[in-house]
Amino acid sequence: MSDWVRLLGIAVLALLGALAVGVLGAALVLHEPAATTRLIAEYILISGALSLAVGGLGTVLGTRLFPTLSLKIALAYAVASFGAIITILYTPLLMFKEPGDLHLLVLMLVCFMVISVGLALLLGRGVARSVASLRAAAREIASGNFSARVSAPGSDELSELGTAFNRMSEQLGEAFERERRMETARRDLVAAISHDLRTPLASLRAMLEALQDGVVHDPDTVATYQIRMHAQIDRLSRLVDDLFDLSRLESGAPLTLMTVNLGELIEDTTAGFHPAADRAGVTLGTEIGPGVGTCELDPAQIQRVLVNLIDNALHHTPSGGSICVSAGRAGGSISIDVTDSGTGLREEDVPHVFDRFYRGEPSRSQETGGTGLGLALSRAIAQAHGGDIRAERGTPHGARFVVNLPL
Repeated sequence: MSDWVRLLGIAVLALLGALAVGVLGAALVLHEPAATTRLIAEYILISGALSLAVGGLGTVLGTRLFPTLSLKIALAYAVASFGAIITILYTPLLMFKEPGDLHLLVLMLVCFMVISVGLALLLGRGVARSVASLRAAAREIASGNFSARVSAPGSDELSELGTAFNRMSEQLGEAFERERRMETARRDLVAAISHDLRTPLASLRAMLEALQDGVVHDPDTVATYQIRMHAQIDRLSRLVDDLFDLSRLESGAPLTLMTVNLGELIEDTTAGFHPAADRAGVTLGTEIGPGVGTCELDPAQIQRVLVNLIDNALHHTPSGGSICVSAGRAGGSISIDVTDSGTGLREEDVPHVFDRFYRGEPSRSQETGGTGLGLALSRAIAQAHGGDIRAERGTPHGARFVVNLPL
């Protein structure tokens, strides 16, 4: 009902506008007498009302009955031309003295209507083709194909709509891909955490049950069980702490920045590993370049990166091997290298060594006693400082980890 009211309102406004233009034009511009002005007003009211009624009815019925957009546009042209014919047929006495002249004019108007309908079909075909392309692409996206695109030549509204549609499709595809990666990462993380929790918990349960059931009586064995239980609890505590710190860093938690002499930080951190390196028969040294001085960083977090990398290198460097921790300045950044002559990295593992709980690369093995988060934490710390970290295969063997920090 509201559509009919709106159409009626538009028709009344159009009729009143035509009446105002006709009366003012006749009286003020053409200076017609009052009788002629009244006749013109009557002509406009009657012919205009008839044309609007026929045109409105045809438009409403056509939009509901005609199945395609091109036919609806052709109908609009036909209705407009038909309205012109009605107007001429109503005023033969005012404009023509001879009936033949009227017939000729009506014939010409009918020819014009045919041409208009043909032009409308051509225009409607192009518009309908663009709409059909949009419809087909929308169906592709609805089925999950976010690579669907529409051709958007030109600069009209339909072209802008096609461009906006393509941009929407691209953004939807990117959002879907991000969601898929996040869901995959979430499942992998849950599975990895479950795996890392299951082993120490199972060990703790077995030892506790042995103690509770009285299976173990010997004081030395009980002490051994207690030491092992403490080690498993310590492992669980480190896992929880690492998970918490990783989540905090990835969520953008602020760092505690201060001015630090990076060379001294590297020397002090490396010195703490000399006893372990001596016991393992591994040579551990440092090389601090002349350009390395003070810089703004979080010393506790950078030291944590160094500890992770050096400890990782020690676990996989055999006796007689060597580990070198070096630092140097390159342009607007400082590079920290931890290079070892150990077992090295496999080519297929290099892109994944910084993934959480990645098990393919040897440094992720649970045999080292680590939580499987050390390298992931190192990457998060480097990125939080605005830098990055990468892993490389050594030549001819071994591994090299490079941390770049902006000055």
